[in-house]
Amino acid sequence: DMGFFSFKKIKQQEASIVLDIGSASVGGSLVVVRKEEPPLMLYTKRLPIPIQQKIDEKMYTMSLYRVIENVLADIVKNGIPRLESSEIKYAFCVYASPWFGSEAHTIHIQKDEPIQLTERYLFNLLKNERAAFIKKLKQREGEEVVLIEQNIIQTLLNGYPTEAPQNKRAREVAISTFLSIVPKRLHEKVQTMVYAHVHPQEVVHHSFSLTSYRTVTDLFPADSNSCIIDVSGEITDVSIVENDVITETHTFPIGRNALVRAISKGDESEYNVALTLLQSYAHGELRESEEKDIEKKIGVVLEKWFNAVSGTFSSEKTVFMTADMSALPLFVKMLEKKEQKVVVLKEGHFENLVEVRKGVTVDPFVMMLSYFIDRSFVNDDI
Repeated sequence: DMGFFSFKKIKQQEASIVLDIGSASVGGSLVVVRKEEPPLMLYTKRLPIPIQQKIDEKMYTMSLYRVIENVLADIVKNGIPRLESSEIKYAFCVYASPWFGSEAHTIHIQKDEPIQLTERYLFNLLKNERAAFIKKLKQREGEEVVLIEQNIIQTLLNGYPTEAPQNKRAREVAISTFLSIVPKRLHEKVQTMVYAHVHPQEVVHHSFSLTSYRTVTDLFPADSNSCIIDVSGEITDVSIVENDVITETHTFPIGRNALVRAISKGDESEYNVALTLLQSYAHGELRESEEKDIEKKIGVVLEKWFNAVSGTFSSEKTVFMTADMSALPLFVKMLEKKEQKVVVLKEGHFENLVEVRKGVTVDPFVMMLSYFIDRSFVNDDI
């Protein structure tokens, strides 16, 4: 990877904090990246973001800040004492929807005469792409944004993939990239909170889309044409992968909380009860009469979710799925009912790739982020 974010090689035993900033919860972990062994998760903490009746952006964001604050405070109090030295090397903040905006993009160049791809030429191509993307997303979001990723997924010269395009010559160039931004105020607030609790040498920001894409293509090399779906509290994100390249991303405003609202008929005081019922229903623990009642309430929402999501990919693709465990089986069932092959990413996939200290809560999302970070470090391409 020609990343712009290449770090120094990791030393033996370096502790980092990982934050998984989602739409329904925030997970935090203390992870030690090690040279010859898998990363070690020493501590994890996940706290829910209270469900709102109607998403009021300002309240939702304030709510998110409070939860991040509490997760960080908890890690400092209960996690950091487990380290030999309290020095934190990096803080990795990974944003799920709706907190980031992204785009898969390909830069195409075709000339009659071969061109020399000097470092400067490539740098300017990517610089122009960044500028155009930032401008577009600033307009779309209606506020200042910060670029957190411009990742080169693949480079084709005259139709052939190459790992190192620098200084080669070609008539036809196609550089597939993945770019993402977060709103500037969110970026600044998260940085401030992190630095107030711990003093990492660096804070690194990523999107959950890039993380899951990198993980899936790594763990399942045989499935080069796939679809990655993340169902979070408020939103479902879909990434389409063709020949190992992320080609498009889609976002739909339906997630687990839509089911909670349907069960509680929008009564906010009933959300916790509804969430428990949803969980019991999803895992087949209810009586038949209760099941029928819930089916009636959420059937329409699930159909609506399926119709939105399934329109983005063909049925022969393997679907890789991450989701909040409480409702996961329901979304999987909807896809399988339509003959779709579904692989759910769970802790088992990371068995020998991430080590969890005995007694520490196993959090598949944070495991995935730890794996991604470890892999990026080892390959020096964060």
